[in-house]
Amino acid sequence: MNINPHFQYLQQSNSQNNSQIQNNNNSQTTVNQQSPQITQLHLQQQLQRQQLLNQHLQQQQQQQQQQQQQQQQQQQQHVNNPLLATINGNNSNISNANSVNSSINASGSSGLNTILQQLQLQQLQQMQQQQQQQQQQQQSQQQPSQLQNSSISIQQLNQQQPQIPIIKEVWANNLEHEFHSLRNFVNDKTSKVFVSIHQEIPGIVARPVGTFKSSSDYHFQTLRTNSDLLNLIQLSICVTKLKNNEILNSSIIWQFNFIYDLSSEMYNEEHLAMLSQSSQINFSLHMSHGIEHFKFSELIIESGLLLDSHVEWVSYHAGYDLGFFLSLLMNSSLPVDETEFYWWCNKYFPNFYDLKYIAGQILNKDSNDEKMNKPSIEYLAEELHLLPISPAIRQHFASSSASVNAYHNQQLTSTLHAYLSMECFKELLRRSGFDLNIMSKFKGTIWGLANLSNDHRIEGNGGDSDLHEPSTPGEISKSNAFQVGKS
Repeated sequence: MNINPHFQYLQQSNSQNNSQIQNNNNSQTTVNQQSPQITQLHLQQQLQRQQLLNQHLQQQQQQQQQQQQQQQQQQQQHVNNPLLATINGNNSNISNANSVNSSINASGSSGLNTILQQLQLQQLQQMQQQQQQQQQQQQSQQQPSQLQNSSISIQQLNQQQPQIPIIKEVWANNLEHEFHSLRNFVNDKTSKVFVSIHQEIPGIVARPVGTFKSSSDYHFQTLRTNSDLLNLIQLSICVTKLKNNEILNSSIIWQFNFIYDLSSEMYNEEHLAMLSQSSQINFSLHMSHGIEHFKFSELIIESGLLLDSHVEWVSYHAGYDLGFFLSLLMNSSLPVDETEFYWWCNKYFPNFYDLKYIAGQILNKDSNDEKMNKPSIEYLAEELHLLPISPAIRQHFASSSASVNAYHNQQLTSTLHAYLSMECFKELLRRSGFDLNIMSKFKGTIWGLANLSNDHRIEGNGGDSDLHEPSTPGEISKSNAFQVGKS
């Protein structure tokens, strides 16, 4: 039996379509049967998710409230402990930041951002207040110590920076007035008085000839001969008071200008030319307005400076300063014997110190040292780190063109020499802790002369009966006694 192929193809395609339709119907029936269940499951899952989210948000809010309550309690309990408060604050900042960030990520709401910013601002303000309180407490604790340190530093500066002295020029017209002020300044028994002296002399005009027992005997005879032959030109006295290891006020320098007539006095021409060129000595004023030597000796004895154990005398290379001064006070020739000379020095100046001798002992300087053998206070001041002189003090002393030239020519004036002597002695006192007992072993010894003890000086001539008392100033002056030698 013959079958038409075209017809066969149509039958097959029809059967395939019918099968597809049946399959679709079956699938639709299954889908229609299953779709309500699926939708219910989806709804349940969504509700559970919402409930979980709501619970999570509620838990976070409760945690935030609990943390805020804990922070308030901790702040109330630990107000007196700013360090603990800052630590707790930092911890709460971290926890709050984490919780808020998680809630922001979960909810995505913009209101929480503003709350977080407000909380951060409040916490920053609290931390700043706590830091300010801590700083105030530290400052209040440090203020007393700072005040003490500042007062100590001010005292040290005052001690290190020398005060500008007061310089008083004394001539014949104001001699008694200045001695009155000198007596008032010295008449203070509650404090220790220190006096440094320096003199301007006409140089060395005589040298002794003969045999001598020692080099110190030769130096003493040279000193004695020139002290008897010559008269003083200037005498500078620098006075300072010490009380309870503190220097009272600034030093006062009295410069006494004596009468000096070049036509009748003996002098060393080279030395006098140096004084007239490099110092502030005006010989015409000295001749017309100078102080009479024995008028000065009367007033200085009445001043209270001499014969007083409460006054400490200071000089650098004290032999000539004490020799000329003592010859003026005694109104006679100096003793020929060195021991007797020491006795008179201890009589008028119970406590005197030679800075050149002290410097050689304290600074461990050899007597053959070139610097120590030079008769100038500058070398000791340099060793004690007191040079260069401050500009204010240098300008104070350089009040005239002559004194300026004196400074540049390395020649010290009488006032500046006395001032440096006092400053060196004060520095030695500071280094010894203001203990005069340490300085007492150097008392009464003159550099270049024999080193005699105080007892030997007083008793070496058999007591007071062997010594002549100094004569009072009379009509015959010391210079007139040697008028024959002054041609």
